[in-house]
Amino acid sequence: MRQRSAGFSLLEVVVALAVLALSLGVLFRLFGQSLSNLGRSEQYTRAVAVAEGQLAALGADPALGLRSYRKTVDDRFEVIVSVTPWEEDRQLAALPVRPYRVSVKVEWSGERAGAVAVDTIRLGRTR
Repeated sequence: MRQRSAGFSLLEVVVALAVLALSLGVLFRLFGQSLSNLGRSEQYTRAVAVAEGQLAALGADPALGLRSYRKTVDDRFEVIVSVTPWEEDRQLAALPVRPYRVSVKVEWSGERAGAVAVDTIRLGRTR
């Protein structure tokens, strides 16, 4: 009788290396996607901070008025601000204040292009 050796055969080693290579490939792809998502979420976080900053810059302006403007912030974010009347209502016309819809949209371009929109309602004095 022939005695069998205690080691692995060449075929078993090749199969194990193939499984290891496939597993590492999947892991590297997952890490790459998570880094990409991290960069994207960083852009969204900065854009939301810019939008909130624009809302804060408008402040609680008692004479908010109607206006709309567009500007660039930090050389990469395009900010579009729009202030419009909320709704025309006869009951609201008698009040000393008027609701306004304030919309701030922040867009950015590049590899991870995207946009964030923030809407709120502010009160301003009637003129």
